[in-house]
Amino acid sequence: MEIEKGYNLLLEVDDIEKKILALPDEARTPLFEQRHDMLYSLYKYVISDDFLHLMMVRKGRKLVARCIPNLEKKNAEDVVMLVLKRLQVLLKKDPQDEGLMVLHDPVVRTIQSCDLKSLVQFISTVLSETDTASQALQNKFGSSVVCTLIHRGEVLYKDTSPLDIDNQLQTEWCQFVHDLASILATVPLESLVKPKLPQTTISGHFDRLLNKKQIASLEDKLKVIAEPLTIS
Repeated sequence: MEIEKGYNLLLEVDDIEKKILALPDEARTPLFEQRHDMLYSLYKYVISDDFLHLMMVRKGRKLVARCIPNLEKKNAEDVVMLVLKRLQVLLKKDPQDEGLMVLHDPVVRTIQSCDLKSLVQFISTVLSETDTASQALQNKFGSSVVCTLIHRGEVLYKDTSPLDIDNQLQTEWCQFVHDLASILATVPLESLVKPKLPQTTISGHFDRLLNKKQIASLEDKLKVIAEPLTIS
């Protein structure tokens, strides 16, 4: 796979954006269309069958990280979904958090803007492979992704009327949260890794969906993944 091809596409997008800024509004339409086509070509390049190979090299991960924020919302979510589908392999390749954190910000921002349907698809992908969620909670990038999923769930629950939440999606989401809580219970406390951006909303969402006994059993672990570091 020629990674330079992807970077060349990204450079062409940057050049088009500079040209757009130099033109009056009424003259920008053709360049907007050209930019749209170029971004779609970049999207198709990234999601090709060689995606895993791309993610195995540092330059490839940087390309994916730079690509995601430029894509349309649905296409960005498709790329994040591919990252999650390959998460178990990527975590094994990166046990010391040396390479995956370059993806943190674009992946987290994409999750933080998704709807409940996409969120359910994301978390179902993480939980579909044996041990993926457990391994994720022991890796900074993985822990950050898992915690962002729960944080986004709480934001959606708080900002959406219960009458407006699809019943099937709600049922699926609740089951996934319970499954994740069960996995969290099996991970040794000393093995848990705090996410880059701990969110107290994570504890709030577990409080919302789990019973008091479950919450009590996870109390120490929630302190690790949900509470910011305190500086004494």
